[in-house]
Amino acid sequence: MACPLAAEPVRPDNRRRDELYRQYYEELQRRYDAERAVDCSVIVVNKQQKEYAETVGRQVRDLGMVVDLIFLNTEVSLTQALEDVGRASTPFAIIITQQHQVHRSCTVNILYGTPQGECALFGIYCGC
Repeated sequence: MACPLAAEPVRPDNRRRDELYRQYYEELQRRYDAERAVDCSVIVVNKQQKEYAETVGRQVRDLGMVVDLIFLNTEVSLTQALEDVGRASTPFAIIITQQHQVHRSCTVNILYGTPQGECALFGIYCGC
């Protein structure tokens, strides 16, 4: 027997209601994410790797972490950026360079916390 609801055409007012619910949920999610502390900063050494860095950031975000992208400029060194991220109590920093993009890799820095097993958060095997 076919589902009686599946046979009903989707009415414009239902579409509008669904769209409003979706927009409301997205706004709540944005507010919630804005209030949460950053879990992982993705530090991009060269803006040419922006697209790759955003892809890595999305994958980390899909793990449930709040991600911040940082693009280095000539006035800030990588060491300074890592120190700033550490002072902000961000537990992880991912570094993206041209070589990382070529090899489809990244460098994950555990800035504080217990390193054993934390790499499992990123879905990688490191032998912890």
